[in-house]
Amino acid sequence: MGSLRARNENEVTARKENILNAAAELLAAEGNGNITLADISEKTNISRTSMYNYYKTKEEIFLDLMVREYLSWKDELETLFPRKVSRETFCRRLASSLISQSLLIRLFSVRQFQLEKKLGAEKMERFYETVKPFFDTFTAMLDKQFPNTDKAKRDMFKIQFTLYCYSVYPMSHMGGQGTNDDFFGKVPDIKTIYYKGLMLLTSELI
Repeated sequence: MGSLRARNENEVTARKENILNAAAELLAAEGNGNITLADISEKTNISRTSMYNYYKTKEEIFLDLMVREYLSWKDELETLFPRKVSRETFCRRLASSLISQSLLIRLFSVRQFQLEKKLGAEKMERFYETVKPFFDTFTAMLDKQFPNTDKAKRDMFKIQFTLYCYSVYPMSHMGGQGTNDDFFGKVPDIKTIYYKGLMLLTSELI
């Protein structure tokens, strides 16, 4: 198993990217945050000892993954909403965009309080500062789409949308489970759930 320490900044970046990609693949397979550093070490062929040169805990890896995914989502939103569109189109595009963020949705299942407990306030503050461009883009998107809506209502939508995102993961994994079908009735496809949910949330913006 590889154990040599990266010798320059480019090698450090490449090693960290390798670790992040491995964690992303494991999350896609496992569907939750129960993977371990040992799992990631085995998949990357980087020894546990060497891995500590880059990440001390799996939570640090999850945080960097969230940064990468948030900034990628920012770029996607800028492409999807270059100009004002109808409310229905806005909700359909945002629903499709949310579906495409499968890794970020899985990472939402790793609750914020778990990350804060493991990583501490200082690292979380740096995280929020790093992903701020996403939230700036999201705010600008709302301002463009709903220019005549009170700012307070747009701000409330951002809070509601964030809470909605955190609820998406369990709902998106209900399909095909008999007990859930018994309780909820027939669960529609996830894109329909997202679209209808966003239509309800945006009803306060018109």
